[in-house]
Amino acid sequence: MFTTEFYNPEYWADLFQASGARYVVLTSKHHEGYTNWPSKVSWNWNSMDVGPHRDLVGELANAIKKRTSLHFGLYHSLFEWFHPLYLQDKKKKFTTQEFVKKKTMPELYDLVTLYKPDVIWSDGDWEAPDTYWNSTGFLAWLYNESPVKETVVVNDRWGQGIACHHGDFYTCHDRYNPGKLLKHKWENAMTIDKSSWGYRRQAKYSDYYSIKELISLLAETVSCGGNLLMNIGPTHDGRIDPLFEERLQQMGKWLNVNGEAIYSSRPWTYQNDSYTKNVWYTSKTFNNQTTVFEHFILTASPNITCFLSFFLSFFLYFFLSFFLPFFSIPPFFIWSTHSFNQSFFLWFPFCLCFNMVLLSILSIYLSIYLSIYLSIYLCCFFSCCVVDSVCLQFASLVTPSLLSPFSSLFSSIFLFLFLLSCHSFSLFS
Repeated sequence: MFTTEFYNPEYWADLFQASGARYVVLTSKHHEGYTNWPSKVSWNWNSMDVGPHRDLVGELANAIKKRTSLHFGLYHSLFEWFHPLYLQDKKKKFTTQEFVKKKTMPELYDLVTLYKPDVIWSDGDWEAPDTYWNSTGFLAWLYNESPVKETVVVNDRWGQGIACHHGDFYTCHDRYNPGKLLKHKWENAMTIDKSSWGYRRQAKYSDYYSIKELISLLAETVSCGGNLLMNIGPTHDGRIDPLFEERLQQMGKWLNVNGEAIYSSRPWTYQNDSYTKNVWYTSKTFNNQTTVFEHFILTASPNITCFLSFFLSFFLYFFLSFFLPFFSIPPFFIWSTHSFNQSFFLWFPFCLCFNMVLLSILSIYLSIYLSIYLSIYLCCFFSCCVVDSVCLQFASLVTPSLLSPFSSLFSSIFLFLFLLSCHSFSLFS
């Protein structure tokens, strides 16, 4: 049952603002026909008559406009799966327009007049041509006579064959990501839940995009001239799931640092590095100087070789130090197999040399790590190196758990030294 008893539009508005978004699009009606506002042409099948008994669209529109700087948009489905008038028109091969005249168009005019959205995101158009939907008639009114004629933008889903050809921005199909520069503005409408546009109670953690994946998608989309529209599905009682909230907050924190490379940016001459995967470029021009931003993701994680070398060394150390003296060993290795203390004095230098070699290898490994990451951080924090009058800034750096490889190395080294100290103490005590 759709109840929305915990629906808090002010909290939603604050969260969307904190996410770093520049516009928000709310579903006013999906394909089942239920309207989230008190539509006069959707009797007993709207949020005021059934379920919440609230004007969900109006409450969020007011909160967005009063509390944030976001542009407010509305999604609206042209067709409905089960509406008798639509099924009747469809049966007649869309030669009649009863559904359009009595349901779809009155809803669109009502939404624009009541809530004055800056974005109209149309959908559900694919079964019939634009002439059936009367799309051109509505758009002519929208751009010339409506209360939002100076500010409104629309997408490209207004009839068969219209997608990816007409509209202020193209959406083409769900999760559209061409991976190359287009001549027309476009949008990648995708979902944080990889499998659903709504809320799924049975979803697993792995079903959701990580923040690194979302940032990578954002960089790729913007570098090719697109916008990223991230979908979240609220619960039946009006809450935003904590995982969705976390992703929005994480995106906002990242944009607070790196927003210069995203907001009001333009595609550069080259959109990506063809040799290095997941490296994308955006640019800005000011006073005839072009600033190019390179977006790349560092996937630094604990290196398994550190742990393997640690455990191997740990095993060999104790094996050589304590067990081999009891075996029959050639004379040039152990001059006395009868005295554990004497044999230990011989094996201890060998273990010490072994560990010193290992520590030297690990030190070289650590120095390489340090030099790589230090150079990256220097590029990041001291910004730009000028190449052919192009200011190259490494602004979009993500470095999760950089310290993990270092901590594993330091812990290994520390334990080696501790073991050596213990043996030295036992020898001379």
